[in-house]
Amino acid sequence: MNFETPKYYGKLKRCAAMILLLGLSFTVQTGQVYAAPNNGNAAAETEEEITQAGLYIVSQDGMGDFTTIQAGVDAVQSGDTLLICPGVYEESVEVLNKTVNLVGWDRDTCIIRYNASGYAKAPLIFSAGDVENLTIYGYGGETQEQESVIALTEIYGNENSTVDEIAQWQSMFSGYAVHIDSNYLYGKNVHMKNCKIISDNNCCVGIGGRGESSVVLEQCELVANGMGGCIYYHNTDEEAFGGEAYFTLRDCVLKNYRCPYVISMHSTGECNRVYLTFQNNHVSTVAYEARHIYNLTNMNTMFDVELMEKLEKSDALYTVGYSTSLKKSGLITHYDINKSYEYMEMIDNAPKDRQALQLPEGISYISFADNEPHYIEQESRPDVKARKRCVIDIYNKNQVTGSGWCGLNDIYLTPESYGNTLIEMNYPIMN
Repeated sequence: MNFETPKYYGKLKRCAAMILLLGLSFTVQTGQVYAAPNNGNAAAETEEEITQAGLYIVSQDGMGDFTTIQAGVDAVQSGDTLLICPGVYEESVEVLNKTVNLVGWDRDTCIIRYNASGYAKAPLIFSAGDVENLTIYGYGGETQEQESVIALTEIYGNENSTVDEIAQWQSMFSGYAVHIDSNYLYGKNVHMKNCKIISDNNCCVGIGGRGESSVVLEQCELVANGMGGCIYYHNTDEEAFGGEAYFTLRDCVLKNYRCPYVISMHSTGECNRVYLTFQNNHVSTVAYEARHIYNLTNMNTMFDVELMEKLEKSDALYTVGYSTSLKKSGLITHYDINKSYEYMEMIDNAPKDRQALQLPEGISYISFADNEPHYIEQESRPDVKARKRCVIDIYNKNQVTGSGWCGLNDIYLTPESYGNTLIEMNYPIMN
């Protein structure tokens, strides 16, 4: 028997893949698949279909079942798993209307990358299933100044908007690295573990919630290089896909080098209540002295950066029940004028080096020179003065402050939230 022939090499490789898969922490989330009501709005996998799920190999050398991830996604049945061998996969992977599990052989060597400078494409567009051990990189051209997704919701928020108007709205910003926003998510789950998600454009992960579902990011590293932060989440206003939903961020690292907001959340209505859980997440992000960078529409009811720092220095922050994982070193690091210009010049002129830049954990406060006329003119305007410096952006469709997390409507922080860098992400403990 010649084990060097492609036929037997392929069989050996599959056996090795099976052994590896059994040794991974990855598990198909069969116990968490909800059965969607038989209302014609969402497809529900039966337990028999999940039990019979198969394992297939994606390998660029032709020794697996498929040479591209998309070919595997298109061919496999709902509930199947694709084991992805090392390689750089230059493709936009779309997993729509089925549950597929994507498991990389090794996070550092299994890379999905794609040009996400346009909103319609992303390295990974995902509906339901598990994703593990992958680097997912949405790159683009030179970073362009653009408003955040939340600042551009006026057209989208209008129920009378035409398809062309919505398309025009979407064309105003770039794509995510990972985009999870499909009615197929209703009654199902997404679980991402041990992934590195990098975006040079919009947010690293853009999520549109659906009822009776759960989205979990665990032990992931999110690196935001562009004008989008690490996470954008919105619930749905479609009653047919409403119901309670859960979003969990656990043991993750968030690095936001440029955007004034590391997290943005948008509540669209009352039919899709969401429960947020944040546990042991380490955040490195920026804040700016210049107010014109921030959204006038931000409804965040928590402390702004300046007040937060004052409360922290006086120990009042902890006496009112809020905590941060940075009690010793302090939450906010000030950059003087020289260091601020040095930082921004590096961000603007050397985008490839941004991943190597080490921001301290917490909030890095970027200053600007007081004698620059264009900043003085902008900062003196009433609409600019009204803008709040917060690293989390909050928006409600009805433009009324709610009772939920940071002023959201029907999106709430659970008491199981603790151990995070940012105080907003920790459930307050009242003495």
